[in-house]
Amino acid sequence: MALAAGEIALHRLIIGERQASPGLGRMFAEVILENGTDDIADMLKAVRLEPRLEGLPPRSVAEMLLGMVFSHDHFRLLTDDSFRPNRRALDKRIDLAIAMFCAPEAQEPQAAV
Repeated sequence: MALAAGEIALHRLIIGERQASPGLGRMFAEVILENGTDDIADMLKAVRLEPRLEGLPPRSVAEMLLGMVFSHDHFRLLTDDSFRPNRRALDKRIDLAIAMFCAPEAQEPQAAV
């Protein structure tokens, strides 16, 4: 949904009107960006993160994760009307981000045969 045409049109509108209506930009940031990041941060509390990320605030990790997954396509959509996101590439990016941020599940020791 974050990369849907209607959402991108709304982002363009908010960016264009931000100078004339600063409250609009703040409202967008609070409602959309903050809530979305908080949702991801809450989900991250349920998984074991890579050791290098342990101890960081979940919100900071969520911001990094969202940036890694969406920022390239989002910026391209904002600036290039001919750009079309590739769903398979986005899915791979999501899988890679999860693999980089989350520690692998501990495997149970195998019984000796």
